[in-house]
Amino acid sequence: MFGYTVEDLTNPNFEYKKIIHKDDLENVVKNNQINSQKIIEAYKEKYDELKSQIKSELINNGHNATPNEVWEEIQKNIFTTEFRNKITTEQVYRLLKKDGDENNDDDYIEVKDHTTAVVELLDNGTFEIVRYNGFLSDYSETRSRINDLNHALNHDYLTDAKSRKFLKENLETSVKKCILNNEDLTFINLDLNNFKQINDDYGHSVGDEVLIQSTQRMMSLLDGESYVSRIGGDEFVIILKNYNTNELNEFTNNLTNLMNENYNINGQVIESHGTSYGTSNLDETINIIRQTRIRPTPDRVIESMVRTADEKMYEQKDPVARLERYLNKADEETLNNVLKTKGYFNPDNCTINNLAKSNIYNNLFGSEIDKESLNLIMTDLIKNNPTKIDSILKNQGYEKQAA
Repeated sequence: MFGYTVEDLTNPNFEYKKIIHKDDLENVVKNNQINSQKIIEAYKEKYDELKSQIKSELINNGHNATPNEVWEEIQKNIFTTEFRNKITTEQVYRLLKKDGDENNDDDYIEVKDHTTAVVELLDNGTFEIVRYNGFLSDYSETRSRINDLNHALNHDYLTDAKSRKFLKENLETSVKKCILNNEDLTFINLDLNNFKQINDDYGHSVGDEVLIQSTQRMMSLLDGESYVSRIGGDEFVIILKNYNTNELNEFTNNLTNLMNENYNINGQVIESHGTSYGTSNLDETINIIRQTRIRPTPDRVIESMVRTADEKMYEQKDPVARLERYLNKADEETLNNVLKTKGYFNPDNCTINNLAKSNIYNNLFGSEIDKESLNLIMTDLIKNNPTKIDSILKNQGYEKQAA
């Protein structure tokens, strides 16, 4: 087994501990000590039970139930195969293959150790383990199947993003941990714009590849603690840990740019219509809930974060609401300068005060938007909704320069 012969393993001079992986050895030794104690305790408990039972049976059958008679009956009944099998111990650890390099993890194989203790009953009624019998089985294939199953349960079958199940279980744990450790978390809900049209025009196989490439783009922006989850169709969630406002703005700008790039599928260019997304922040959500004098439990916090991100995402999909949202945050000079680069100018220097205002936007999205961010947003809006945006801006006094 693993290159060792029976003679190797049964040789009295063979040092079994030396072939156990150094990172597993301490646990193996500790488990052996615990298991040995449990085995002795199990036999002691069985001994006490048999002693009382056998004594009663002997008396009922007309015997005197002398100590010697009781002792003989206990010895006959305590060392049964059935009882011995009940206290067989199992543990998993790594063993070094014969002639393997102890410093190379690839030279180890994961095994499952099934051990049964051979116990001797001493004259004073105590027990002693005299040796161990057992066998080892190759656990690597089982481990591989377990890992494959866990991966399948926790990942989306198509894109390899985290699964909806993983998100549901992990998000609650993450929120509780962040609240406990005073850490922050950002929830981003997003979907692909006009994805149905891609499926209709090019077929579902191309649509699937768009989903795969989109996921890869999102994943390429993440650090070690963040992840992407596909929750259905073309809808995704991104979880970010401890991003401040500037870092989040940089992330969403990079995300917007990356998702606006066209797809190349089997040599065919598929136009990207970008993505709509909404964000929510753990700290801000907790503060908003506290203002309502409601206790911010993890369930309430998660529900509020999901709802807020969802509302923002669908707000982005409505170009009127989206334009109003960002016009509200931009100062007049920044807005006019950005729109000028898009071919619009403001001849009368008109104001945008007649556009809908909402204090909640300022509360949720913070201070005024900078020129760079507004430029990216307007580029995306005009690209994906040129006719509608043109109409909105002209209604507010902006004119389109002749090409």
